[in-house]
Amino acid sequence: MRASGVRLATIRDARNYLSEKLAVDYPFARYRFKTDGKKILMAMDQLEGARGADKLLDPGEGGQLAWNPILSRLLREFDYAESDGIVRVWKVAGEDKPIRIEPAVAFGAPHINGVATWAMKNRWEGGESLCEIAEDYCLEACQVATALQFEGVAVDYGRQPQWLN
Repeated sequence: MRASGVRLATIRDARNYLSEKLAVDYPFARYRFKTDGKKILMAMDQLEGARGADKLLDPGEGGQLAWNPILSRLLREFDYAESDGIVRVWKVAGEDKPIRIEPAVAFGAPHINGVATWAMKNRWEGGESLCEIAEDYCLEACQVATALQFEGVAVDYGRQPQWLN
């Protein structure tokens, strides 16, 4: 949630509210949440069943309610495992980007197709070109560029290798 832009104070307020109201020590591990990068929202159907459909709870604002149909376009949602409800995938850079965080892949580091973005950054900083990195990891050069941009690197698309064989 921090990586999405949610303030630590908002996360803390949401946790405190949910822990008190729901009598749960670890609400973020037990319930599903959505975020717009500023707020943390919880679908009310998790608490009220069908009665809570189309309603969202904002625990960071003392339990204020919001309407899901209005906000759904703005929210980034996590993918949860059906079996136990634990977060399975987070599209950390947005729905349209290939970067994912999955606890079971790349030790939970941001990755593209299993290749950690930090690994691509290290190779780039070592002097390799986009095409070389992409070829070694069976990725497209644009995917490597996306990973580098995610890691805060200004990408030079025409850069040639800076090392000799």
